[in-house]
Amino acid sequence: MKNKKAFTFIELLVILSIISIVAFLTLPRLATVIKPKRIEAFAYRLRDTLNYLNETAILKKKVYLFVFDLEEKSYYFRVSERGNLEGKVKDRYLKKVDFPDFLEIKMLKMQPGGEIREGRMIVPFTPKGILYPFLIDLSDGEREYVLEGNVVNSKIELKMLKREAY
Repeated sequence: MKNKKAFTFIELLVILSIISIVAFLTLPRLATVIKPKRIEAFAYRLRDTLNYLNETAILKKKVYLFVFDLEEKSYYFRVSERGNLEGKVKDRYLKKVDFPDFLEIKMLKMQPGGEIREGRMIVPFTPKGILYPFLIDLSDGEREYVLEGNVVNSKIELKMLKREAY
């Protein structure tokens, strides 16, 4: 009889149990790494979308509205144009987006209007750029992400702030 090299069933069970123990120990730590990255990705995506919206409003010479809805926990866009009474935006990059569950909105501020705590914040983007300056402060518990709409240069900037431990 020839010698066949193969794994026994017990050897496979031992290897699978070792892999499952290692996975059980590392997954909670992996979750603490993924959550802040998801908030950061959300903040970067929002910044990029708003910059795209600003450039689209300038290039297409239309008024776009950015609607940040605190009650529905989402943001979406509207456009002002003839024949489109509902204001639907026909752009694949400007779709409605829901907030992540673990996102905390610290503050919404717009001039004129001041701080917004409930309802909707509507920011118009015109063919001349951002109409009103705004500030959106998001947090994941450890870091804060501040989106600031600048009227002077018509750019949206993202600043990351790390909370200091007291």
